[in-house]
Amino acid sequence: MRVAAQALLTALVLLASSLIAQGPYRVGARYEAFINPTSSGSSLLYSSVYYPAITDGYQAPIVKRSGGHPVLVFLHGFGAVGQMYPELAFDWARAGYVVVLQNTAQNDPPLQIKDGTAVFHALVKENSTRGSFYEGQLDTKRFVIAGHSVGGANAVHVLANNPGYRAGFAWSPYAGVDGKYTASSGPKITVPFGVAGGVGDKVTPWDKHGRPIYDNLNTNVLKFAYVFDEEGDHATVVSWTTSKLPVALDVFTRSMLVARGLFDHVLFGDPGSLDEAIGLTARVDAHLRSLSTDVQTPCYIKRGVDRIGQLALFQLVAADGYAVHMLALQRIETTTPVGTLYLDPNTIFILQVTYQTNAGIALYPHLVPNDVRMKGLVFPVQALLIGSRGVELSNELMLAVPK
Repeated sequence: MRVAAQALLTALVLLASSLIAQGPYRVGARYEAFINPTSSGSSLLYSSVYYPAITDGYQAPIVKRSGGHPVLVFLHGFGAVGQMYPELAFDWARAGYVVVLQNTAQNDPPLQIKDGTAVFHALVKENSTRGSFYEGQLDTKRFVIAGHSVGGANAVHVLANNPGYRAGFAWSPYAGVDGKYTASSGPKITVPFGVAGGVGDKVTPWDKHGRPIYDNLNTNVLKFAYVFDEEGDHATVVSWTTSKLPVALDVFTRSMLVARGLFDHVLFGDPGSLDEAIGLTARVDAHLRSLSTDVQTPCYIKRGVDRIGQLALFQLVAADGYAVHMLALQRIETTTPVGTLYLDPNTIFILQVTYQTNAGIALYPHLVPNDVRMKGLVFPVQALLIGSRGVELSNELMLAVPK
């Protein structure tokens, strides 16, 4: 345990200065042995935990947050342990997540699956245990799970019998020698899931591993596959200190933003965060080779602040068809046969009709009138898609002009 603690402290010293600008939080770290409250898996769930802290340092006080922080549980690759991924942990902790890097099941994938389930229950118990370091600081309604290599594939297995995770992500996942390692679990997933890999990956080549895992997913909500070019290899999607700089840092940074775009969207209901995962920002990255998306219903995305006299950029990720972009003067929620309408039917305006191509995304810039009377006003916006899957309503966005 002393060696593990020293490793965490060393990681803090090495990474603090280089990552200080990535987010609003300082980072603390602890080495934990959570008691497994279930009858399955390791009796002690050894974990390296990184979290938003008052100061940078080992065992630094955690930043108190009403309702607790979102939690990312991370499953390591085969032969590795969680504490070997400090760059990833720092990145997410600076962004406000409590990151639990599991150190169990170093060479035992079936045990890792059990522990990935058990640690969810252990953390829920820690959150409610009086006197625990984490008492009240883990938002038990905002847990997500992710993994690398075998750990990425095992995140799929954990979610097949989901204890309560809201979404999942796999970096350079392992699909087995026949490409069917997750064949029985992928179709059972019912939460959003993202997969990322790279053409440069020689350990788990994308076409033989990441692609079959992605194709096998059946989320009913949202799934996507983000594939980097030759600079995206087995390591750079989760690490940058062991690879050639500055390219490795560029790939790593984008890889983290892609996953966080998904998780922030799911956990906090921010459709704008998806811009980093499947929107325009994600698609113009210099190292992107391909991006595949599959959404149950048309997905509206918008980033930035709506200011008078400026363009508000709406993005629609959907299947092919004609998209009718609509705005209403007030929000009224109505259930319809083609989805929920969030616009008042009596005050709807059609802003524009665009054609959704097979590229999967359409951009719609809307000019906010240069009129001071617009300040402080909020308008609901929604799209109606008429295409090969029939008629569908998107999620809603808000055109909100600051005062």
